[in-house]
Amino acid sequence: MNIRQIDAGWRTFCLDAVTPEPWRNGGGLTRTIATSADHDAIVWRVSVADITHDGPFSVFPGIDRAALLISGQGVSLDDAGLQNRLKKRLQAGGEAAQFPGEAMLQATLDDGPVRLWNVMTRRGQARCTLQRIDNAAVELDGAPWICLVQTGRYHLRLAGTELGQLDAGCGIIVDIAAPHLQLLPAGSEASLICTRIAPGSSSSSLQDGGPG
Repeated sequence: MNIRQIDAGWRTFCLDAVTPEPWRNGGGLTRTIATSADHDAIVWRVSVADITHDGPFSVFPGIDRAALLISGQGVSLDDAGLQNRLKKRLQAGGEAAQFPGEAMLQATLDDGPVRLWNVMTRRGQARCTLQRIDNAAVELDGAPWICLVQTGRYHLRLAGTELGQLDAGCGIIVDIAAPHLQLLPAGSEASLICTRIAPGSSSSSLQDGGPG
């Protein structure tokens, strides 16, 4: 990654350089990418979780959650012990999943460890859009934006000026709106995972104990 920092409103990261935190149940690691809090209470949080063993997710009352598989064969999430019988499966190339933080989910790995992109938003205060973007440019208009290059490489441009490139496993956090800031694919196998946070009481949309 070769990025020139030109504004305090955005910053870049690489997952390998983010300090991991172990889960309390020993089932994996979490890396916090970006977060916002109000009096020590999470308003929103974006993190990456490495799940190495089957086990439970943490419970977060009052939080809406969304997750998307970054790498690995897949993982199934099941709250079969509850009335709602929530079942989700995250797999390579699949859609994101959303679920309430109150759900007592059990994660079961398909075939080996997985890595998940996790978003938590406090219900009534924030909401998110989470999507994977394949071989397409993204206009980072507005903020906050948090994007990770999943595969390939992306060019970072501001008002047509090349700032550098982001490789797979690296990304950008846009804290303050930066007009004309773009991510453009370099090649035909480039993909992004993008989260945009917005204030509001609507539920999250899709275009973190366990991971938390």
